[in-house]
Amino acid sequence: MNDFILVYDGGFDGLLSAIFFAFENKLEHPIIQNSNKPQTKLFGEVREIITEQDKANRVWKGMQAATKSMGSRQFYYSFLSEQEGMEQTLLAYAKHIFSKEKYMGGDYGEE
Repeated sequence: MNDFILVYDGGFDGLLSAIFFAFENKLEHPIIQNSNKPQTKLFGEVREIITEQDKANRVWKGMQAATKSMGSRQFYYSFLSEQEGMEQTLLAYAKHIFSKEKYMGGDYGEE
């Protein structure tokens, strides 16, 4: 199995474009990295993600519809935190949101 390293421009729309790419290509365990930070994974197929506004908007609107305003706001604030590993946490959150038939805000447990 190939690991993919998705490198985005560091902007919010770039992150959403990387998430779209991961879903579109059904990538199971991609690593999303900011191009402005040092690469942390040595092995894997690197893909440069070009920010595409229409794809970013699709992800954002889908997230807003699925989570109401609080969940999407928390997602955005988490992005702004710039904490190490934030991209992986937000990707996992997006997978959780979009995999449920009906999103249960605040449900952080796995079934």
